Amino acid sequence: MEKAETLGTIIKSFARDQLEEDDLPIFYYDKTIATRTGKRNSPMDALFRYCTVPLTKNAHLLLGHSSCGKSTELYRLKQRLEEAGHPVWMVNANLDMDLFQANCWDVMLNITEGLFKIADGYSIEIPEKTREAVLDYLKSDKEKIEEKERCASEWLSYIIEIADCISNSGNKKQPVLIFENMDKIQPPDKAFDIFCYSVLAQMPFPIIYTFPISLFYDSRFAAIMDLYEHQLLPMIKVSNIDMSENADGVNAVREIVKLRAELKLFDSDALNLLISKTGGVLRHLFRCIIESDEGAISRGSEKIETEDARDALSGLRSDLTRSLSQSDYPMLANIYSDRKYKEQIEDTEFLLKQMQSLVVLEYNGDRWHELHPLIAEFLIGQGVVDGQAGQ
Repeated sequence: MEKAETLGTIIKSFARDQLEEDDLPIFYYDKTIATRTGKRNSPMDALFRYCTVPLTKNAHLLLGHSSCGKSTELYRLKQRLEEAGHPVWMVNANLDMDLFQANCWDVMLNITEGLFKIADGYSIEIPEKTREAVLDYLKSDKEKIEEKERCASEWLSYIIEIADCISNSGNKKQPVLIFENMDKIQPPDKAFDIFCYSVLAQMPFPIIYTFPISLFYDSRFAAIMDLYEHQLLPMIKVSNIDMSENADGVNAVREIVKLRAELKLFDSDALNLLISKTGGVLRHLFRCIIESDEGAISRGSEKIETEDARDALSGLRSDLTRSLSQSDYPMLANIYSDRKYKEQIEDTEFLLKQMQSLVVLEYNGDRWHELHPLIAEFLIGQGVVDGQAGQ
């Protein structure tokens, strides 16, 4: 990925909202935590500490709404841990697992493979009898799989032995495994079946899983909390609960854009509009920047103007409103107009549905909810809410 210096190259710089490991040195912006949480404490700093000191609980869940930056932050955490001497393996569940068919045994398999890849990558010797025993175990036919479920302790013993070989090799510290995109399990409820399997929380080394945030509001999550530590990565706040601009958040998002493109490619009002109307959802912002770029090119302009931004935002607004019905309007109007509905919504099912579609955004520093700015704009245009009522 390269920084865009002209219109037409913007699509390459903003096509991915998450950064990959090789992109971090140039494009990672590390000053968003205060605007996310309202304080200096970082959930990623907490995960780093927990992975570098012995703990009773070694298994961690990372939660966060879509496009809040979980994958990017996990790649940065991987680098920090490796710099501290910990061998790390990341499992991309989107690629390495079938998230529509996944079960706890798939996770165990990826844990085992991850440890072998760490050992091979660092030329760490694993006793041949252990390798043969594991391979024989994993090659078992379908009938033997049922036996595996009764003999999980045997599988866990192999994992522990491999992890010990890694930890005891030279100056290497305990390994760390990171599972990204596990929060995309479908249907999300399946995550309870997987993570309630206690063996996944019994690893003698740190392991981090992303987890569907919608289940954070389910009463069943209490059982998960007994097994795992959890951290929440909030979204970047570009507005406050009183609808005033959060200048720190806006500036943070602008700096993220600045790392990917020359700001001379944007009229300042156009960029401000794109940032404010996408509500801190980077995926939406990047989509609208790309579409604005296309509009500016078609006009023969040398930079993105307000009219390009408005056209792009109009398309996004149309997509967001497509999932709404008139029966949703009263609750959405309450969220817009009444602070108590921003801070607590009694209808959890409604809340989760609208958060999953990013119609309602959640800001987790001091937890509160807000309509996506384009949804608010839509409801004002429909006469459902007064544009000044929430001020």
